Formats: sequence, structure tokens, C-alpha cells
Amino acid sequence: MQIKLQKVLRPLNLAEYAPEYGEAAMVVWVNPPTSLYEQIDNSLRDSDRILGELRNLAGAETRDSARMNALRAELESTGEKMTAWLSEIWSQGQPETHMSIDDVKALEADTRENDPALFRWLIGQSWLLILGHRAGVKKN
Repeated sequence: MQIKLQKVLRPLNLAEYAPEYGEAAMVVWVNPPTSLYEQIDNSLRDSDRILGELRNLAGAETRDSARMNALRAELESTGEKMTAWLSEIWSQGQPETHMSIDDVKALEADTRENDPALFRWLIGQSWLLILGHRAGVKKN
């Protein structure tokens, strides 16, 4: 017998963030291939490293503006990779649930202004769903 591997999708119910969202839910692809999983893992590590370097430079008496600009550009590039990754894992369900890169950017901008905790929560919960699936935790 051959088993055809399937994309495993899980709902992320926004009412878990705030009941005012009612039935609204996003769809998260919880079994992306290892290459995609490693892509975000590397991006998160890069982001932490870059932010650490920026903090160190900002506190220095003599600021290396060329280095700071290079780090900011690298951070922006890492952010673009993360946005593309989020779009990928949030766009595997029915077409009406897909989130384009522009949709993710718009969501991030809107939540930054109006509900900063929401975007972080969406990312955190998506990551927890993926990690839970990889660890074999069933939640149905």
C-alpha cells in the first residue's frame, strides 16, 4: 500500500485571541516540508542576530552608520522572507482563506497601528500548531 502524503491544515480560531472575532479563522499548514520549516527557523535566528548587533551598535559611543544601515537592510530582507513564509503557510486552504504577501503586509501594518498584539499572536499560534504537529500532538 502506498500512502499519498497530504497537506495537513488546521484552523486558527481568532476567537481564541478575542471572542469578538466570533467564527473567524485562519488556516495554517502545519506540515510544511523540512526546507520550508528550516527557512523560517533560519530567518528567526538571523533576525535575533541582527537585532542583537543593532542593539550593540546603538549603545556604542561611536556609531558605525554604514554598518547600521547594512544591518537594517539585512533585517528588512529577513522580514520579507518571513512575510513570504507566513503567506505560504496561511495560503493552503480554500482560496478564500489565502493570504498573499500583500495581504500579510497589510495585516501587519493594520495590527501594528490598531492591535499590536494580534499579529504576534497569529505568528506565535501558527508556530505552536506547526511545532505541535511535528511533535505528534493531536488536537482535533
